[in-house]
Amino acid sequence: MLAVMTHLNVHPDKFESALDVFREELVYAEVVSMISLSFGNIPTDSQHSSTVLTASPKTAIGKYSNYLKNVYLRSKLPVKGKWPPALCKKIIKLATIEIEDDRSHLALCKLNRSESIDEYMQNNRMDPISMEELLTEKNGSLPKTVIVQGVPGIGKSTFAWKFCRKWAKGKIYQQYDLVVLLRMRDTRVREATKLSNLFFSENADFSNEVAKQAVCDGGKGIILLLEGIDELPAPCLADGMPLSNLLQGESLPLVTIIVTSRPWAVQTLEEKCGDQISRQVEILGFTREDILRYILHAFTEEEKTEFLDYLRSHPQLESIMHIPLNAGFVVQIYKQFHRSQQAIPSTLTQLYTALVEGLLLRYIKSVSEFDTLKIISVSSLPEPVQTHFHQLCLLAFMSFTKLTVQVTFTDSEAALYECFDFLDLMQSSTELTINTSTTVSHSFLHFTIQEFLAAYHLSKQPSQVQELFLEVHSKDPQFSMLIKFLVRLSSRVLHCLTLPQLKIQYISTFHLHLLYEAQSPKDVCKFLGNKTIEYSPSGTSTSLDLHALTYCLRFSDCYWCLNINLQNFTSLFCNSDEFYKGQIQTLEIYNVSVINLQLLFSLPKRLFSNLYRLIISLANEPVCSVVRDILIDGQLNELKQFSFVSKFLPCDLGLIIESMFASHPNLVHIGIGRTLYHSVTWLDYANT
Repeated sequence: MLAVMTHLNVHPDKFESALDVFREELVYAEVVSMISLSFGNIPTDSQHSSTVLTASPKTAIGKYSNYLKNVYLRSKLPVKGKWPPALCKKIIKLATIEIEDDRSHLALCKLNRSESIDEYMQNNRMDPISMEELLTEKNGSLPKTVIVQGVPGIGKSTFAWKFCRKWAKGKIYQQYDLVVLLRMRDTRVREATKLSNLFFSENADFSNEVAKQAVCDGGKGIILLLEGIDELPAPCLADGMPLSNLLQGESLPLVTIIVTSRPWAVQTLEEKCGDQISRQVEILGFTREDILRYILHAFTEEEKTEFLDYLRSHPQLESIMHIPLNAGFVVQIYKQFHRSQQAIPSTLTQLYTALVEGLLLRYIKSVSEFDTLKIISVSSLPEPVQTHFHQLCLLAFMSFTKLTVQVTFTDSEAALYECFDFLDLMQSSTELTINTSTTVSHSFLHFTIQEFLAAYHLSKQPSQVQELFLEVHSKDPQFSMLIKFLVRLSSRVLHCLTLPQLKIQYISTFHLHLLYEAQSPKDVCKFLGNKTIEYSPSGTSTSLDLHALTYCLRFSDCYWCLNINLQNFTSLFCNSDEFYKGQIQTLEIYNVSVINLQLLFSLPKRLFSNLYRLIISLANEPVCSVVRDILIDGQLNELKQFSFVSKFLPCDLGLIIESMFASHPNLVHIGIGRTLYHSVTWLDYANT
């Protein structure tokens, strides 16, 4: 596999041909083809008959409203470049839910949420919310500030643009006179020093007139859509700055604000806005059904079956398919490698290495000097591409050290970087202005591309630099993806992420993912040592979580205490031919079914040879016969404590208990429901 990733033996014509599919309808990159948000039914004209605009077209607000409508209607998503958005032209709806008031953002905004989207919505009893419902009354009043959050690539920018276009078409929120889209990456927003700067115009007098009327009305009838608040430098939200005054309800107390953000910026937003926030919404992405629909449109029937088998055997990639942009990456790379009969990437780092190398290959092919090049690797690019690539990686890394989320700079600032080419790894976007100004800003194709390039740069630095970075940022969820890339590119950094030296070491799902991403059995042994490891995730474990766990069980020389949900346990983890160095001492499992219980205990017997405590709870179907078979076959000779909690209890309970005590000489007590049976008491009773 390493050889494949080091030398991506892909013919340029084939890669270019595959990417041509991505470039169809490019003006709507990330929008119509793949991540278009179909937010329920669009209201009919009759539904809007009771809402009318209040601003006269002769007023400053009226004139500005008419102008913005024309901008939204004639313009498409303001991104251009050679960026592959999709393999599928079908519109696929994204799951979008309202967040309950009493739920902490820390519980909602984890990059590695343990449940799948379907289970997350079901377990938390969350119903979908449509774009038309965002500004409906809540608790008897209209929302003041609405936060729309989601991880990178999930569709937040698309949401903002589509919201404005629907309003301009008269399909939603016609009771509002004005919807102003403010993209936080735009220079005019970042450099705004007063309210009028946000009502952008090349005519300062007109901007002042619009702002003056807005202030007189308190912002009533105006929606400000702040897109990408996480991309805004911290000084722009300092007290006294125009955006800060808006969010705190000072300059326009009656204005309605919608903010889109990546999850890690939500806490800062909550602290800034306080009780101004009246609704929080999260875009979750593709459900299982949506993923299957996407795959159906991207493959033939035969290819679909093969691809689904591939996903099931590579849960690291399966777990990111709910993010539309990542789904496009996975499908594209799979097709490319499958056609050339190469080993297909199985980890995130391998996937992004292949993606970046493919993009670089396409760029290099455009240069006549290298048009016959067939093999490419990020570690051995031809000059001057190699130099330019390393400079881009440095640029990507610099944004993290400065704690800015994404590299963004304008045309004038781009002159500072004229010493190197962007290698088609960056895209340009035209900032909206009132007349004909064409200010252009540049950013990496996607934030995850930037994270990979930043990790690549860091992997080439001395160990002291890597250690310092991890010391500062290892516990910050904003850097979790970068760190995942880094441990695969430079496995030596794992020793910087050691577990606390306790008698029982507690390991997180994030650390399991890191060990799996590193794909190094030696590092698993070194990282975990030979102590007792406890793993007890707070929610439902995904197939990836369990796959990473079994990977560590195979190669660690540890005793394990596990408390896990078996809902996503599959046959993937049940290869009886594999040797497991680790052993389970205590095991508490819940959400148990017949099949996943059978699969679990079909793992090699050595894994359970030292199991002394077993708790089976929340069985969701009758599993007693399976439990009995497991317990009386002599596999669990060291078992001392056993508990079983289920609404499905066997009729021959007494016989089962007696056979269990008889076949397990070390068994001290058995708990069935709330009743505890001790071995001495039970055997005395049975003998009488």
